[in-house]
Amino acid sequence: MHLLPCAAVRVIHLPTGLAVRHARERTQEANRKAAMAVLKSKLLVVLEEQQAARLAEIRGDVVKAEWGQQVRVAVGRPRAGGALHSAA
Repeated sequence: MHLLPCAAVRVIHLPTGLAVRHARERTQEANRKAAMAVLKSKLLVVLEEQQAARLAEIRGDVVKAEWGQQVRVAVGRPRAGGALHSAA
């Protein structure tokens, strides 16, 4: 029985600590490429989560524009009372 050398690859992104292990392909180079693609997709997910958190922090509590949530505005006829400036 002939044992093949291990072609598994583990890639670690040092700034975030994300690690990916890949061993499905036959060659180490193919596993490295596949692991880098998986790591890139994981990093994009983390980046999107950070951007969503930043936007939520900026927006604060957002009130839904539903019935009864709008600002009340009084609409009516202007006062027909006396003039503010009298010509005396």
